[in-house]
Amino acid sequence: MRASSLGAVVALALTGCSFVVNGLQSGTTEENGDLAMDVADLAVADDMATAAPDDMAQPPPADMAMPRDLATPTGLLTGSIAITTGSPIDLSAEGTADWAHWGTSNKNSFDHKNIATPLISDFTPAVANETITQLGTYALGFTWNDGTPTATATNSTTGVYTTGSGTGFRITVPADLTTRTIRFYCGGQQSSATVTAHLSDASAADYTTTTMGGAGDTGMQFERVVTVVYHAVSAGQSLTITWQQSSAGGYVHLHSATLQ
Repeated sequence: MRASSLGAVVALALTGCSFVVNGLQSGTTEENGDLAMDVADLAVADDMATAAPDDMAQPPPADMAMPRDLATPTGLLTGSIAITTGSPIDLSAEGTADWAHWGTSNKNSFDHKNIATPLISDFTPAVANETITQLGTYALGFTWNDGTPTATATNSTTGVYTTGSGTGFRITVPADLTTRTIRFYCGGQQSSATVTAHLSDASAADYTTTTMGGAGDTGMQFERVVTVVYHAVSAGQSLTITWQQSSAGGYVHLHSATLQ
């Protein structure tokens, strides 16, 4: 029973009663209000226990919300292929970062921009022990004025070729967070060929396409320029471009590459 209820019961029980204090008889609580003490007034207050406070947890303010999961960084790798036009092509003007040309004098010739560390690698064969041959009479010409070991050339129609299904050429260039553009000058004769561009960190899907001679090409040979725009998601990566014969017969060839 709560204390306030107990006090009310006691007060009711004493109503109309008299008592003696120090030998003096009091009046009833109704007759002598001065001497009467309303027991209810002395009762202990209602239960002082306070109900447990509501849950004080509050949702975080909007600006404190947890950030969304960050998307996994991705690289960039887009490509295109087109019939080569504009001969002769000025490698020095186009290759502001680096350029390379193959087959100037013989099958091992590798001319490039005269810089301390070339960015475009020499080619490696796509298939071990394939035969590489130099040709000096292509329909497409190349010019440069800042090269090494051949310092200058004007409308050089040289290049290298190979034959057989799967044979071809492979080069690499650096890749990091910087967006770069590489142009790869290649072609074929009486064949089909496939180009593949691949980032070493696989942060973007490969670019790959197959081409062959057709409308717009001159004679039996076809000339193509492959343009790849790319970057990786970290430093120290590389981009590899492979040009391979995908038919049983014919030839594929390689001329030059430029990097911006």
